[in-house]
This record gives sequence, C-alpha cells and structure tokens, in this order.
Amino acid sequence: MKTPEASFLTWQRKFYTEDDCIAHLKTLKWPNGFICPRCMHDKGSELISRKVTECSKCHKQTSVLAGTLFHRSHLPLLKWFWALYF
Repeated sequence: MKTPEASFLTWQRKFYTEDDCIAHLKTLKWPNGFICPRCMHDKGSELISRKVTECSKCHKQTSVLAGTLFHRSHLPLLKWFWALYF
C-alpha cells in the first residue's frame, strides 16, 4: 500500500475504525466503483451484515478482502493497518 509519509497520529485519525480501513481498501480495489470478478458487471449491493458486495447481475458475493493479505485473517483490520504503518 503506497501512502505518503505521515505521522502516526495522522495515520490513526485517517484509520480510526474498521469501516475507515474497509473504505480505504475499497478505493484501492475498485477505484472506479465495484466490478464483479465473475461477470464484470458494475452494479452491486452491499450486504452490511456479511461485509460483502453482491453483484446485481450474477449475484456473486465478493469481499473487499478477497485476494488480499487480509483474506481469512482473524485480526482486526485496524491492527493490520497499524502494523503496515510501522
């Protein structure tokens, strides 16, 4: 993850919650908005309770964490982001 050098306090303010981390990962994975990995459709609905996005066309559910080093990790994203900083 390439980010400009920042103080840890600035980093903490930017990534204060799990949702902040997820939002950042979404902008990295889908910079132009959601794209389904199965059918390449560009519309999807977020299923908040499962933290996945479901394609409106083929109904594949995809996590923003799929295919990343965070996939299947049981550590909170906040801890991962702190580790990345240090």
